[in-house]
Amino acid sequence: MFEEASGRPEGAKNLYRELIKADPEDTSAYRRLAAFLRDSDLIDEAIQTLNKALEMDMSDTQIWFELAEIYLSHMNYKQAAYCFEEILIQKPSNYLYNLKYGELLYSIGGGDNLVLARKYFSKAIALNDKSTGSTNNSVRAIW
Repeated sequence: MFEEASGRPEGAKNLYRELIKADPEDTSAYRRLAAFLRDSDLIDEAIQTLNKALEMDMSDTQIWFELAEIYLSHMNYKQAAYCFEEILIQKPSNYLYNLKYGELLYSIGGGDNLVLARKYFSKAIALNDKSTGSTNNSVRAIW
């Protein structure tokens, strides 16, 4: 990150690749390289990097979330939905993931997706109310 902040993007990119070469199972280096590539508009490389990281650790929800965000930013809703499904398998009681998945299904549209989106919104409301004890914190899901 120092290299990036110093205005040396190639140095940062090489450093991240060296870290990965030194420890191929270091998923944090993959995530950092993917974030750098995403910010440099090298989207295909960022996706490939995240997929390589998933080969190392498919249970890393941060990698899945980053991949979903990249797909969402490029309107690849079906790929993003797959990423959120993988996240929800691992963290079904996180209300934010349920909310984002509901919003994604709503964006995809279609009769079945809209019905399923309502279920995920309802689940997000219930999970948020349960964790905070208040019904006012789920405005996005309620709306």
